[in-house]
Amino acid sequence: GSNRDMRGALVSLAFDGRRIAQTTIDIGALQTRRVTLAASPQRTGLLAASIELESDAIDRDNTRFAGVLIPTPSRVGLIGSQSESSFVRTVLSLPGAGSSAPKVTWFPTITQASGSFTQLDAVIITGGTYTSADATLLRQFLEAGGGAVLYAGAGTEALASACGLLSGKVRTTLPENPFTVTTIDNRSNFS
Repeated sequence: GSNRDMRGALVSLAFDGRRIAQTTIDIGALQTRRVTLAASPQRTGLLAASIELESDAIDRDNTRFAGVLIPTPSRVGLIGSQSESSFVRTVLSLPGAGSSAPKVTWFPTITQASGSFTQLDAVIITGGTYTSADATLLRQFLEAGGGAVLYAGAGTEALASACGLLSGKVRTTLPENPFTVTTIDNRSNFS
């Protein structure tokens, strides 16, 4: 709202009162400007965040506050043989995920994982053969609020069905022409 141009104004981002990112901006008279600052949180839980514009004529309106909830990393049980689980393990441990990457624990079978079900948020089952006891253990985990991802495999359809996860027939073959890309909309409109 100023009638004067502002050059080199400092904009800062702080988490829990500690400055973690900043940039300088130029703003023309009576103009607004959108600024993007990014930083990785250093902890989980409720975080106090603030954005501050320094060197303004009126200091009272220079800071905006927000609360941000940073969830704890998911605890995931990866169930299947080493070879069947290797791709999923690689994807879940890619660099750059930082503190948001899930904590992954590998188990060869559902029975071996069941002792840790109370410490897991979800399981990823990558293949193998399963018994009715495995289906019962998995069903109990799901009924207690756990999540599951089942990769298609020889025994997965029977396991999913025994847990009440299938309501229809699973397609095992692809149609001759499953899909065709005709156009791509390359516009993005993020605010």
